[in-house]
Amino acid sequence: MDHKAALQEAVSEIFENMAFQELTPIAKNPLPSQVLWSFRQATMTIYSPIQGALVMTISPTMMQSVTANVLGIDLEDVDAGMQSDVLAEMLNTMAGAWMRKITDVSQPYELGLPDTAEVDYIDSKTAEIHCVFNADGDFIEVAFFLVR
Repeated sequence: MDHKAALQEAVSEIFENMAFQELTPIAKNPLPSQVLWSFRQATMTIYSPIQGALVMTISPTMMQSVTANVLGIDLEDVDAGMQSDVLAEMLNTMAGAWMRKITDVSQPYELGLPDTAEVDYIDSKTAEIHCVFNADGDFIEVAFFLVR
């Protein structure tokens, strides 16, 4: 399985299993960059077997819904801290699932810690691996930037 297909599969599985959210892969995000700048992002460094950064971009409304689903609480009870925790946990779980799909069982992999600090927007369209998903009219992007 190629790296992009494996990442798409890992992302879909994590959202379905953790957040009870079905994702549909799409060719590209139809939203303009200005809208995406308001989305939440999380990053994680992957040290081996490939080296780079995994970036997840998710709409604020989708993040609130996902957080409520993961924690089993009402939407109005979701706060920013909860969203950061869920975003970090989902990215960490997603990275591990992806590594298991692209490595042999005996091959170790090394992941950094997820970072959910709100910093400058990272445009995922330039990444070596770029996946976009639609979920009930909302959009999620997951990208991997290879370090050479």
